[in-house]
Amino acid sequence: MILECEKNRPHGSSIYSSCIHIKDCLFSSLKAKLDKCTIEVYSSPELFHQALEIMDKWRYSFYDSLIIASAIQADCTILYSEDIQHGQKIMNLSIINPFL
Repeated sequence: MILECEKNRPHGSSIYSSCIHIKDCLFSSLKAKLDKCTIEVYSSPELFHQALEIMDKWRYSFYDSLIIASAIQADCTILYSEDIQHGQKIMNLSIINPFL
């Protein structure tokens, strides 16, 4: 990509500025894709009950259980967190610490 960027850059522009432009385009493209697949989870009695069940069964704090319940309700399969136990599987949700 950098070589293509160097060949196609306007006369007088630097490789650095051309590559920054590519990075910005990639970021904008990724952000647009993420915006399209955003799932919103709203508070509800079912969400709180599921959080309480998770809290009781897996011994997480209420707020961690609420995050987990929200991820499950949104049909997520992976939850990335450095604060919740790495490798834990709750229903169809796997918890991964991205820093390990």
